[in-house]
Amino acid sequence: MKTQLIILLAVVNIFATCAAKKKSAKNTSDKYTEVKEVIVDQNFNLPENNADFSIDEMKIDGDILLIDVSYSGGCKDHDFKAYFNGMYIKTSPMKAKVFIVHTNNDDNCRALIKQTLRFNLKPVRSGDRGMLIIMLNNTEKTLTYEY
Repeated sequence: MKTQLIILLAVVNIFATCAAKKKSAKNTSDKYTEVKEVIVDQNFNLPENNADFSIDEMKIDGDILLIDVSYSGGCKDHDFKAYFNGMYIKTSPMKAKVFIVHTNNDDNCRALIKQTLRFNLKPVRSGDRGMLIIMLNNTEKTLTYEY
């Protein structure tokens, strides 16, 4: 009977630890609800060590680019930034590529994290009024940005 009680307490402890880790991972993802600016850097090059992530969905709401991403992690904070190198592709309408950079801080955990990223597209505009086709790394899909 004493052995069964010890085993039961060990199992309860394992479940409590796992639940705490899942809650921690969810809380980590909550910080990405803020709207970040797209960083304009004419010398930008996508880093070779850009951490893996998938773009599940994306849309534009006003000037805000919303990107649903998924990636593995759950033990450390992850950071996402968006960059624009200032170069437009001269088509009608013009195209602009926005680069999403994911820093995972060497998080080797394997929980599937789903996140919605929000970026202000105003720095990408070409003039006061117009239309751009927004392209992103990690996807072939494009979005139309009217401003």
